[in-house]
Amino acid sequence: FHNCSILVRPRQVPSNLSEANPITAHGRLDPGQTTGFVFENCIVDGTEEYMAEFYGNPKMHKAYLGRPWKLYSRT
Repeated sequence: FHNCSILVRPRQVPSNLSEANPITAHGRLDPGQTTGFVFENCIVDGTEEYMAEFYGNPKMHKAYLGRPWKLYSRT
């Protein structure tokens, strides 16, 4: 990803429930695969709706740039 804006938005759950939003989920089926994500000169931010919920209760609304997915993932 190059020169992009990534916006986190609230999940479609009631705002009083906890949420954890992964922005990416990397997965590989083979340990020899040479795959991955690169973020160059990008901005990660939240929508106005997400930021209002986050500032209202930061412990309940979290976002993560990456999470592992599948056996040979890289983060």
